[in-house]
Amino acid sequence: MINQWMKHIKGFVFVEITGVYTERLLNACLNKGLAIWSIRKMDENRLGFYLALEDVPMMRSLLKKFECKMFFKKRRGGPFLIAKMKKRTGFTLGVVSFFILILVCSQMVWGIQVKGGSPKIANEVENAALELGIKRGTFQMTLPPVEKIQQEMQQRVTDATWIGVRQKGTIYEFEIVEHQLPEEAELLSPRHLVAKKKAVIYKMFVEHGHAEVKVNDFVQPGDLLVSGIIGTNKKSQQTVPTKGQVLGEIWYTSNVTVPLEASFTTLTGKHSSRYFVSFNDFNVPIWGFGKPKYQNVQEFEEVKTLNVFGWKFLLR
Repeated sequence: MINQWMKHIKGFVFVEITGVYTERLLNACLNKGLAIWSIRKMDENRLGFYLALEDVPMMRSLLKKFECKMFFKKRRGGPFLIAKMKKRTGFTLGVVSFFILILVCSQMVWGIQVKGGSPKIANEVENAALELGIKRGTFQMTLPPVEKIQQEMQQRVTDATWIGVRQKGTIYEFEIVEHQLPEEAELLSPRHLVAKKKAVIYKMFVEHGHAEVKVNDFVQPGDLLVSGIIGTNKKSQQTVPTKGQVLGEIWYTSNVTVPLEASFTTLTGKHSSRYFVSFNDFNVPIWGFGKPKYQNVQEFEEVKTLNVFGWKFLLR
């Protein structure tokens, strides 16, 4: 692979040798160590092969010795490419300028992305980034390292638990993790838990307070279910907001009138189908023309998607 690259860098040519002693010339080239390859015998007095550009002067001296002539057919490699570029100055300058522009643009900042966090925190991060000089069009070499930027962000934006900074090519990404504060518990004043309706207790769970009833007890509206006063002695008693769940079975008496005769509608099972192809809210019937010959009908619609060469049609 290295030799192939060196051949293209130094340049090589394809030549045709004509003469009576072409085989002797070829042997002399091999004895002199000339770089030749892909040798072809075109006819009795004519040979073709690739020759390194640096060995052309030596080949000229051998041609005189063996009374042969050399014709250049192909020219490849760096020296010939440079010669062509010198002739096309405008094109060469354009190519060089293009690569220089690409190199310069790849060293600049072209975007800032903020992920996570509330709009308020995200705005603070964007402002802090501007203060550090991270904005579109800034050269990356003038900015501090990513680790330093992350430390500065943590110091400037105090409402965020963590701010991650990542550089992806020409874009800087900021990932925000905000403080997750627990919800404040609702403050309740001391109170009792009383019944609202007549019921038979079948399940209860008391979290705070003292239970005054038990399962299977019958209670009236206003009866005390859970007391907010805890403690056996009056001196050690204290009042707390009761918290718990008491479930009971409640019964009602209702008067309902039911007619002796009732009429209702059922489906006979007879049906007919119609098919349409819909495109841009335009329905084209393809089967089942006309309306059903029934006095009363109930319609059901089923929609399926049909793909035809990338076009989507609705089959109804």
